[in-house]
Amino acid sequence: MKAGTCSRGSVSIVILLACVVLTGAVQALHYSLREEIDSEYQSVLRRQLQAAAGDVMRCALQQEQSGNLTESFSLPEQILYPGQKIMHTEVVLEKDENLPGRKLTVTAGIDTMQLKLAEICLQPPLGREQDFYKNTLTAGKKVKGMCNRPEEVICVAEAGRILDGLDVSGYKKWGRYSFLTDDEYQQLGFGKGIYYNKDLYGARLPCIVESLKGDAFLISEKNITIEDKLHLLGRLTMVVGDSLVIGDGVRMEKALLIVKNNLRIGVNCSIKGIIAVGGEVTIGDNFTLQRRDDVLEPYFAAVYLE
Repeated sequence: MKAGTCSRGSVSIVILLACVVLTGAVQALHYSLREEIDSEYQSVLRRQLQAAAGDVMRCALQQEQSGNLTESFSLPEQILYPGQKIMHTEVVLEKDENLPGRKLTVTAGIDTMQLKLAEICLQPPLGREQDFYKNTLTAGKKVKGMCNRPEEVICVAEAGRILDGLDVSGYKKWGRYSFLTDDEYQQLGFGKGIYYNKDLYGARLPCIVESLKGDAFLISEKNITIEDKLHLLGRLTMVVGDSLVIGDGVRMEKALLIVKNNLRIGVNCSIKGIIAVGGEVTIGDNFTLQRRDDVLEPYFAAVYLE
């Protein structure tokens, strides 16, 4: 009799333990499914915000091109599903009186989440109306050496005074990225961004790849050195707070170079674009210069998630 009671008790304990384990498993599955549903719910809302912000950004850029975007504004509230969340959308137009350019930000958000897209447009440094942009190569002091178009190389002291007043650090608020690392140069190239460098030793563009693709707006508070034999294929705007050194055999297909102090160009170089230098220009042998007016067009950086 005692043995039977003990056996039944053992079975009851086993069944009880099994029920506890099963209950725990069911609860774990419930929480797991709940977390998965919540995650998918948040993902759906985020995708809707991203789509809305992207559509509004495209419309705002179209309005800007047609001259109809002059100030910030908000859009009427919209309802997002699931959850009947109220979405607020705002377009902010930010300008800087001391820097020719603007930043356009689109914010789409609900009470628990928001998403920001931003796009920056920069005009030629100091404004396209500057007289030195009418010439292909302008030096503030003197020019040493010759090129294939000597009639397009001039010295204008006024250009030196104007460029001396250029506040390169003003671009820091617009700079989205640092200069690329060697691996990024090799694998990615430029990504139509605005790159800012404040290193005391300056910056360099290495010749890790023979041809470097992509557009870039490059700003350095100090020097920039372009290494020998680098071929820059994309559009390049460069604002240099000190001096620029261009190595031998460098080719630039579409470049606007603005240099506060001195410029040195190596031998067998080719530049298509416009150059303005506040100090001296030293030109190596066999330098080819060709004007391109399209480097003065506004530079539209790629839209990015802020």
